[in-house]
Amino acid sequence: MNNYGFFIEKLILVGKDIEPAIVEFKKGCNVVYGPSDTGKTFIFQCIQFLLGKSNIPKRIPESQKYTTAYLQIKTYQEKAQPYTVERLLNGGDYKVFDLEYEDINKEVGSSIYKQSDFSSFLLNICNMNGKKARKNTNGETKTITFRMLQHFFLLGETELQVEMSPIQKEQRTDKTYLENIFKYLITEIDDGDTTIKAEKSTIDKKSSRLELLDELIISTDKELSEYTDNITNIEEQITKLSNSIKETKNKHIELKELYNEHQKERTNLESSIMGKKSRFNHLSELIKRANILKEQYFNDINRLKSTIEACQSLELLEKSSCPLCDNPIEEEIDIKSIIQSSAIEIKKIEALKDELLETVTMFEGEQNVLEQEIKSENNLVMDILGVLENDINQNIKNTQEDLTSFFNKKSLLNTAQVLVKNLHKYQLDKKTISTFLERTKENKQIEYQELNIMMVSPLIDKIKLILEKINFPDFNNVVFSENSKDIVINDKGRQEFGKGYRALLYSVFIIALAELLREKSFQIGLAVFDSPMVTYKPSTDYSDDDTISVDLAKNLYDYAGDNFLESQLIIIENTTPPNNNKMHKIEFTKNHTIGRYGFIPLGN
Repeated sequence: MNNYGFFIEKLILVGKDIEPAIVEFKKGCNVVYGPSDTGKTFIFQCIQFLLGKSNIPKRIPESQKYTTAYLQIKTYQEKAQPYTVERLLNGGDYKVFDLEYEDINKEVGSSIYKQSDFSSFLLNICNMNGKKARKNTNGETKTITFRMLQHFFLLGETELQVEMSPIQKEQRTDKTYLENIFKYLITEIDDGDTTIKAEKSTIDKKSSRLELLDELIISTDKELSEYTDNITNIEEQITKLSNSIKETKNKHIELKELYNEHQKERTNLESSIMGKKSRFNHLSELIKRANILKEQYFNDINRLKSTIEACQSLELLEKSSCPLCDNPIEEEIDIKSIIQSSAIEIKKIEALKDELLETVTMFEGEQNVLEQEIKSENNLVMDILGVLENDINQNIKNTQEDLTSFFNKKSLLNTAQVLVKNLHKYQLDKKTISTFLERTKENKQIEYQELNIMMVSPLIDKIKLILEKINFPDFNNVVFSENSKDIVINDKGRQEFGKGYRALLYSVFIIALAELLREKSFQIGLAVFDSPMVTYKPSTDYSDDDTISVDLAKNLYDYAGDNFLESQLIIIENTTPPNNNKMHKIEFTKNHTIGRYGFIPLGN
């Protein structure tokens, strides 16, 4: 066995004011088992998450207070090096410390790897960094990532039971890539060192494409100069423009609010002026009526004064006879009473007249005040109109012009950005084709070969040995199908079995692959299965193959215990495994009084 790869020692969850959740593993075969809802699958998801998968672990109720997860791993080197991976449970960057978990806060200066280096960090441990796999039939290659390697050692319950090839389960665009990663694992052939034997027609097409790319590069470069004279910092220019647009928009909003405030003040003043003008007119009408009444009072006083004068004249006349009959007039007129009554009436009218004059004076005074206030408020309205027209409206117009200018510039830069991306793509395509044509001329590299039966035969030999060792029912032979890219047992494809046997055979496939990698110049060093043996049933009942027998499960456990002493296998199951002193068992009881309740401490 080579000394590359790593194994898992601990998974730790921590949170504020809460007891850490810790599960410890060892080299060899580890079995985590117990009833449902004890956190077993959550353990599997956390391991996936901490080894590069983007999917956040599906939270279980007991885990809500935990914020951070740690995975302590150790290399297989003679001087084993511990590392601890840290990641927030809600996602984010990785931190990797070259220390055990307990020592992270005790030592200063521990190595921390950046997010972008995390895959390379793990691949370095496995001695697979920088290796490439072909991703399409055009000969383009892609660096192997640790996330894609998870398909060959981290397998959940659904994946194990799926009716799909273990090496072709990605989206259609990634099938070739995953298949060639598998090919690298079993053959050590790096597609970065291979080439396709090109036919003349292919070379001619590539040469024509190269000429077209030269033309596209020239035309794009020319077009680009029409949009910007500085292509080195377009992103920075767009960012600056976006910030300017944001600032100008905020300024425009502030100006509109200021405009609305002034308009509101103007409206209020104009409404006040209208009210005061209405009051002024009303007072004018009242004064007009008062003057008419005053004139009436003067007339009444004059009339009464005339009556008094007439009465006084009558008092001076002697008694006389009637001019008609010459008889003496005996009826007497009370002239004094008439004079007295008239005098009293004059006094009353004079009082009313004085009161009326006071009221008119008050009205005229109010009109004077209103006239001054109307004039003052009219001046304020004119001032506001001046501010609106000469200041605020002009600033609003300027900000609108600035926004239009910024948007136009940003549109040009966005177009330039697209052109730059196109230019870089054309240049990259040109480089790829040029490299291809140069390699074709030199023809020094290994000719590319697709995955075939001969390449898979060492793996098939190991699968055959395992199936014999575990006494797989009625086993005669196993082969690899180039059509289905999967194993065929006794002329029956793995995908044709029920889910129990599909999962078990998938597990055998990965166990055999792990054993094969020990013989290579690299290895991962561990495999993790969630529910690989689904359920057991009595060994005499083979009526369907959705479930597997107890005997077959026991045999596979025994094989794993015997053959993973120097590497690591982690199995997560609901059912209790058979007794085997070579296995490290972790039991969750889901019982408050017996053993360990589950992954999360009971108090939490």
